[in-house]
This record gives sequence, C-alpha cells and structure tokens, in this order.
Amino acid sequence: MLLELGGLDERLVRNQDTELVARLRQAGVRFRLTNAVSTYVAPSTLRGLWRRAWGNGAWSVWGWRLHGRCSWYHLAPMVSLIVGVGLLILSIWSVGARFLLAALVTVYLLLSIVSAGRTTLATRSLWALPLLPFMFIAHHIIYGLGSLTALFRGVPRTVPVVSDGNCLHGTSKPDCSASSKIG
Repeated sequence: MLLELGGLDERLVRNQDTELVARLRQAGVRFRLTNAVSTYVAPSTLRGLWRRAWGNGAWSVWGWRLHGRCSWYHLAPMVSLIVGVGLLILSIWSVGARFLLAALVTVYLLLSIVSAGRTTLATRSLWALPLLPFMFIAHHIIYGLGSLTALFRGVPRTVPVVSDGNCLHGTSKPDCSASSKIG
C-alpha cells in the first residue's frame, strides 16, 4: 500500500509521517491510537527546542501548501497567534475584545498549568513544574511564528542528504553536514 501511494514525500524535511497518514486515511486505511509505545527525543538546549518548534510550524504549512491537507491542530498555534494579536489590537478600542482576550489567555494558562502538572507527575520531575507553563507558551508562539512565516515564503527546495550511500531525508542546503542545523 505504501508503494501504491508513492511512499514518503522526499520534498518534505519534516512532517513526512503526517502527510503520509493523511494519504493513507484518504485511501481508506483506518488507524488505532495506542499509548503502548511512545518515543520523543528532545533537543538538548532551549535554542534547539525553539528551532525545532519553528521548523515544525513552518513545515506543517509547507506540507499543506504542497499537498492541500493539514490537521487543524498543526495550524492551531498560528491561528491562535493571529487571533491573539488581532484581539490585542482591537482591545485598544473595545472592552469586549479585552474581555475575550483575557478569557482566552486565562483558559490557555489554566490548560498549560494542568498540562505541566500531568507532565511533571508522569516524568517525576517536580522541579520542572514552575517552568513548563512558560515553556508551553513559548513553544506554541514560536511554532505559530514558524507557520506564519511559511505562509509568506516559498517552499524550500530540498536535496537528498546522503549518509553511507543511504538517502535519509532532505535538507534545504546542499551541504549534508548542515542537515542537523535546519530549522
């Protein structure tokens, strides 16, 4: 089935899996979510985390532009950023906009605090509890800025990255060593 659908789109540096799942679903494949296996490799620095967030946001939009499909939750940070800035500007003149902005920010902060609590309990990292809400906020803002930026930039041309003769993934720079530096 993967070969029939064309496999992974090698033009995408990121989100190849998301795009492939969308094509598989369109072809009638049903998926079942399980939490039995979970893997996440976090960047070792905040700068690396922010670069990943920006790149994931940008590639969500670029994948959408290439294939015409994207999950709503990949666009949610960008839409939230646009709505938030719009409400902030409108709040200069409108009490209703101020109230709506305050309500949305309050709900988001509460959800961030709940998510931080769940994360610290799951990882037994109580020391991270006061930091995580701010990390979530920064992550979503940077992801949204990456998506917003990608709306106004063309999709980068990618070339294969070759390592020991095996094509691994694409990069927008011809220097293979730069693949780990792509945002």
